[in-house]
Amino acid sequence: MADSVSVAELAKYCNETATHLIQGLAEGANIYPHMHYVPLLRNSSRVLVVTLARIRPAFQRSIFKMQKELTQWAGLPHTRLVRIGWDKAGINIEIPKPRRFWALVTVDHLQRRKAIPSGHIITLGIGLSDEPKRIDFRDATTGHILLGGQTRSGKTTTQRTIAWNVAHNTLPGDAKMLLIDTEKKGNDPYEPWRDFEYLQHMLHPLVTEVDEAELVLGWLVGELGRRAGNGQKEPRIYVFVDELRGLLANGSATILSHLARLSAAGAGFGIHLNLATQYPQIGLLGGGADASELKRNMTHRLCGRVDSAESATNILGLGDSGGELLAGKGDFLMRDQNGLSRLTVARASEQNISRLPRLDTPNRLDLSDVALTQPVPANRLPDEFTTAEQAFALFTPGRRQAVVSVDQLRTEFSMGSGKAQRLKKWVEEIREWAEANGYNSLP
Repeated sequence: MADSVSVAELAKYCNETATHLIQGLAEGANIYPHMHYVPLLRNSSRVLVVTLARIRPAFQRSIFKMQKELTQWAGLPHTRLVRIGWDKAGINIEIPKPRRFWALVTVDHLQRRKAIPSGHIITLGIGLSDEPKRIDFRDATTGHILLGGQTRSGKTTTQRTIAWNVAHNTLPGDAKMLLIDTEKKGNDPYEPWRDFEYLQHMLHPLVTEVDEAELVLGWLVGELGRRAGNGQKEPRIYVFVDELRGLLANGSATILSHLARLSAAGAGFGIHLNLATQYPQIGLLGGGADASELKRNMTHRLCGRVDSAESATNILGLGDSGGELLAGKGDFLMRDQNGLSRLTVARASEQNISRLPRLDTPNRLDLSDVALTQPVPANRLPDEFTTAEQAFALFTPGRRQAVVSVDQLRTEFSMGSGKAQRLKKWVEEIREWAEANGYNSLP
């Protein structure tokens, strides 16, 4: 909150705004407090939340159709609509506060509250009830993150906060990072990546060229194969791509196929993708089965300010989210296994990053054996096969024969002979391609 704004001014704004809205509900819709619902007031960092707790079911549907009326009763112009959400407390009417009442959220703020635990847990920021919002990579359901939003929504800020968490919460032997930024090339004056380059957690210097990005992703695919062969999951590798669409548009089809492969099987072996883009539509990501596979495997979706409800749906995979009503600059919706929630992302400053453990000379991967490859076979990830079926066919530990048998596939997945034969044929094609391109990490 700005220094010039007093606690009394903020309290007056919150009380008056909430009172006007509650009066509007009573006079305009005959929905009365303490008769039809219990009003709860929360002053979040960006919005004032009026929660209609224990509201009678008969009124719930009509509330979601009152956005314009609620906006008017809250004293807002028609260009700044309220967002109507829902959580375990009840229906939330989220009223955007004037900018002078915004509260600044930083990782220092979270540290003072002792809200950042150690380990593979990312504390992103705070939610509507001032509670820490986290992504726990120890959970088997957590795989990869897709970040979407227009310019200045806070995508890079969010990625930096996630990367700071990785380096701050873990030992260098437990977690590693790879950063790919081929659009800004680390030179964005607002959110540079260069201050991460010498961290002990970095596997390789910041990648700013498309060809080098393809080599690094090729190395990761090889690492996935090595880990699948011996069951290795540590150290976890966190891969950050800042502006995914630009990388895919300027690179070969192999980059998309590498990312699709990593999204399908990487999380099970400790490799996690963190992808940011303004435009996550399948067509703009290159189209086809690889783009669909990549997007489908993003277990956590983060949506910043967007220009339309359609854009929010493309990011979150969920309609009517209200992503187009967000304020920008760190105001996000997150969809995970617990549903949809709103949060303000904490900012990690250059000073926060400068205090992380550093090296005199950055680490560097040996990419000499990784070739710029030709596209894999067109049916590399056939849609009829699940990720589990593909992984079993390629990587089942302990299998000694060259290729999984039809009988093994039928027994493991109760699939028909025809489908098992098609999957076996697909495995044979992949192995031929791998051998021809110098990959030898498959069992």
